[in-house]
Amino acid sequence: IEAKGKGILQHHQVVAEFEEIPEANRQKLVNGAFGEVLRSTQEAIVLPPFVALAVRPRPGVWEYLKVDVH
Repeated sequence: IEAKGKGILQHHQVVAEFEEIPEANRQKLVNGAFGEVLRSTQEAIVLPPFVALAVRPRPGVWEYLKVDVH
């Protein structure tokens, strides 16, 4: 996601990018805590080298994560 540059990704776009990861690596990620975050992510904002995630784990609750991908 970070390599494509700046932008805002909606949930379906984040999932599509995730599905491009090779199957073996994707299964390791989806079965852990990252899978929970991914399922709850509403959008991602990419400002290299950072990716900010807007996560909605349940109705009325929003959490925000900023990840340095390097």
